[in-house]
Amino acid sequence: MKKKDPLKLIPFDAAKYLQDDAAIAEYMAAVLEANEPALLLFALGDVARAKGMAQVAKDAGLGRESLYKALAPGAKPRFETVMKVAQALGLKFTMSQAAVKALPQYEADDGPLTAMQMRQLKKIAALPATKRATCQIPPLSSNPA
Repeated sequence: MKKKDPLKLIPFDAAKYLQDDAAIAEYMAAVLEANEPALLLFALGDVARAKGMAQVAKDAGLGRESLYKALAPGAKPRFETVMKVAQALGLKFTMSQAAVKALPQYEADDGPLTAMQMRQLKKIAALPATKRATCQIPPLSSNPA
């Protein structure tokens, strides 16, 4: 009986599919949503290969080998280098406010919390859990007992 040849898979190369600015922008937006620095560098490398590494390196003011090293897996390039590469690729990073967990609405026995009490609670909520456990919570009542 004749053995079947194993299925041969070819590696996926996103650079082959990044043919226009809209595809590149959508790809990079999806990568940024993942919030993974290593993935961002990998994606910048995909876009740089799609546009031509030599030209991107020249436009970024880097040597071709330096660009390869900056975008290699495990690399830790300076932020300035990442920005130069992004600019050379015709990309810009934009910021928006991340989704923030709403603080629960607390009320004291005598009504809503004061602005000072809310500020103190927000400061406590921002602390690491280990420090939060030892915090003294201010009295909720503004009237001394």
